[in-house]
Amino acid sequence: MIVVLSSAENVRAGWVESEWGAFVNEKRSGRKQGNVVSVLFGEVSIEELPLALRQYAVVKWDKQGRDHILSLLLVVG
Repeated sequence: MIVVLSSAENVRAGWVESEWGAFVNEKRSGRKQGNVVSVLFGEVSIEELPLALRQYAVVKWDKQGRDHILSLLLVVG
């Protein structure tokens, strides 16, 4: 699951948190496989993320981050 974060407030919005939270819970229970990748845009910092998202991959949206995301997607595909 890729979680795109344009602001810290948005990631905690009810329906957004419900979506990534459900995936994280399914992953923890063993019913889902895969990874969670949070992509940070603008001034969002890792410290602003909920702990449940900080435990997985966090990438800043820049040249290096885009290359890292592509490498993650290519491994899966």
